[in-house]
Amino acid sequence: MKKSTLAILIILAAIITHAYLSVHYYPVKFGTATGDSVCNINSTFNCDSVAASEYSSFLNIPLAVWGVVTNILLFILLAIPLMGFTEKPKQYFSAAFYFSTVVLSASFVMGGVSLVKLNTYCLFCIIAYILSIFSFELIRRINNEENPEKDFKLEFTNLKLLIIALFMIPVLSFIVHKAVMASYDADIKKSGQGSLESFIHRSVKGWESTPKFDFPDSDALTMGPADAKIVIVEFADFLCPHCKKAAPSLHSFTKSHPDVQLKFYAFPLDGSCNKAIKRTGGGERCKLAKATYCANQKGFGWPMHDYLLNNQEKMQSHDAIDSGIKHVLEKDFPMLSFESFKVCLDSEETHEAILKHAARGETAKIEGTPTVFLQGKKLNGGQILPILEGAYKTLK
Repeated sequence: MKKSTLAILIILAAIITHAYLSVHYYPVKFGTATGDSVCNINSTFNCDSVAASEYSSFLNIPLAVWGVVTNILLFILLAIPLMGFTEKPKQYFSAAFYFSTVVLSASFVMGGVSLVKLNTYCLFCIIAYILSIFSFELIRRINNEENPEKDFKLEFTNLKLLIIALFMIPVLSFIVHKAVMASYDADIKKSGQGSLESFIHRSVKGWESTPKFDFPDSDALTMGPADAKIVIVEFADFLCPHCKKAAPSLHSFTKSHPDVQLKFYAFPLDGSCNKAIKRTGGGERCKLAKATYCANQKGFGWPMHDYLLNNQEKMQSHDAIDSGIKHVLEKDFPMLSFESFKVCLDSEETHEAILKHAARGETAKIEGTPTVFLQGKKLNGGQILPILEGAYKTLK
């Protein structure tokens, strides 16, 4: 394969990688993700956690968007001479080389920040960094073959091309980001909350003046260090679509902030296990809450929580829930039989525990799910990371 063809393919791979990260960044940031990113491998390699960190953007624009735009411009600089669209191919090859040097330098900087500042890593980001190394080396070789002798006049022209390309990076990145943000802003306005910026401001200010509630942690499903100075509490129902979308954002924020702990309490929207709800259902919501509670007692609460919540569309009957529980048992706790697990599931003690979870939510005046509390105070829209980040910064 020719060096030029390989370089083009590598740059295209970099564009696709950054595009995926961009597409997944916004749902995580605004609590609309419907599941984990495909590059969430474990607690060490978790793209969503990196996306939720303060190092995921520059000038409030996602680094992934910067990456998409930069690699598209690099692709154009290289493709123009390769496809014969210019009478001065040497200038473009040389400009592409200098531009790839900028891309490589940015990759080293971002990789260094990840190593020094974060305790979790983005696998796709690492792939993008590696791709920038390969593209740089290939373009360097192509440029050396096309421009064996350096010409000052030619280099001056290349400098102009390079400056134009560099200028286009922030311009295009800003345009792309604004276009995406406009859609989220429109959604917030439709909900009657005003603009996104005003909603964030009102939520943080409202949180500061909200009464504080105490939440015992003896039986809560927890994530993060036990000695965390900042605690997020979430009340959720396993068949609530908004709760499914909120979970990735809250989990990612917790994992990307070492001083934060997340506590999860079930708040089933079914009167048979929640006295705050007047209507009774078929018991599926209660059973899902009990399954997670029992799994937590055995040490695999989060795998059960995540599977049942992520597959809530399938969890519409008791038989389907049993199948889901069996799946998690086989995968994460094979030494425990379903029959043994069912003893906990059907026990009066578990039922009373879920009633207590729900009662805590009723005491805290929960009106719907998900409801998020930060340091014991209700945070309206707390699953939206700019709101959560804003409140977090006031504490810091």
